[in-house]
Amino acid sequence: MSEEGRKLEAMPGADDMLLLAQRRLHERRARLGREAEAVPRETVPTPAPSRRGARRGPPPNPLHTRFDHSLAEFPAFRFGRRRRTATDLITFEDSIKGSDGAPLSRRWTVYPSRFGYGGATTLSLLFELNQVWKGQGFRGNRIHFGTLRSLYRRLYSGRVPGPRDYAQLRRDLSILCGYKFSCENSFWDPVSGSYGSMRDWSLFTAWFEAHRAGASPEQEEFPFGFIEVSDTFAKVAAERGFFVTGFEAAWFHALRPIEQRLSLYLSKMFASQELHRRFEEDLFAALPIEGTSTRKKRQTLRAAAASLIEKGYPPLSSFTLEPGASGRFIATFRRKAPIAQDYPLEAPVVRGLDDATRLLLDDVLEVTRDVGSTHFYLAAIRALGHEPMRFALSDLRAECHQRSIKNRGAWLTTKLMAMAEERGVRIGRHRAKDLTARRPQVP
Repeated sequence: MSEEGRKLEAMPGADDMLLLAQRRLHERRARLGREAEAVPRETVPTPAPSRRGARRGPPPNPLHTRFDHSLAEFPAFRFGRRRRTATDLITFEDSIKGSDGAPLSRRWTVYPSRFGYGGATTLSLLFELNQVWKGQGFRGNRIHFGTLRSLYRRLYSGRVPGPRDYAQLRRDLSILCGYKFSCENSFWDPVSGSYGSMRDWSLFTAWFEAHRAGASPEQEEFPFGFIEVSDTFAKVAAERGFFVTGFEAAWFHALRPIEQRLSLYLSKMFASQELHRRFEEDLFAALPIEGTSTRKKRQTLRAAAASLIEKGYPPLSSFTLEPGASGRFIATFRRKAPIAQDYPLEAPVVRGLDDATRLLLDDVLEVTRDVGSTHFYLAAIRALGHEPMRFALSDLRAECHQRSIKNRGAWLTTKLMAMAEERGVRIGRHRAKDLTARRPQVP
């Protein structure tokens, strides 16, 4: 922090605290900009993850950003019907240019859940969870989808789910939570300026549903369902979600599975390239396109690319699959126009906040990891003021250093309601006794 910032920090008063908060926010944004300038572009025909794509919108949150990794580059699902053994893992290997310009080998291994690997329905679900999280501003570690019925109707508009549909949705959620990944040289670390390996990480850790006692699992659901994002995946996805898209969800769900997978892959590549070229065998492995013969794989790839163009995939202008000088076939995709990447969208409740309030709310959400209570925390800041909220947040941090708190949001809510009762104020429409009766008490 600058010398002027340290002087301000020592000064009392609300005006000084506002100036300090604004300065901190600007320093964070400037530091993020400097880090982005130091990252190399990706290469072809086998690309490395891009750091400087055509990103639009506000800068990413520096509190969450450390590793950069694109799930669209690597295989995670199987679309074929061929039966496989338990030891037949999804693996992928390629070579990219490292930060020093030397060749760098990457290896990606996916370990299945207890239900095996996911397929077409699992990929659609992962995409839709990304859309739900985008609506939440990519905040917190929980994606609140409400009920399984509402999640299903997002996936299949106009259809009413039956018992088999509920069973498949539960299975796909469990598959996503059961995946394990081991990646060598697949994570870019902007702090050290190098590629690193992440072992035994997962996408999600658990998912939750609730319904009225005595009712069947398909009846009278409570809208409290969520899936919990792992810390690693949350940090990776905090900037742009799981995927770069550039198209509408309804259009995506109308595609065939291989077309869906190819559209996500190309959106990631077109974020920084006008011309994307890759050897066919590498592309077959990355999507993946699995088959018994190369001729069938080429037919599948050509059909998928032609269908995307016919169905109006915005970025794709043309596609060819032809032998190169060495005799190896090369897939060439030409971009029609720059793709508009997703970026963290602000929830409506936080739009238009002043810098000091926004910075304080960011701190609260990072410590509690309870994005579902954003409305309540903002109401508490407005009712109690900034200083009492900072005081309560400091108490929570101190308590976390002394012991493990499973539900930090509940702890802070109880603390805030007790403070509101002492001061004789309301937090939003809630009286102290209304919420403390439903929250665990602070020991």
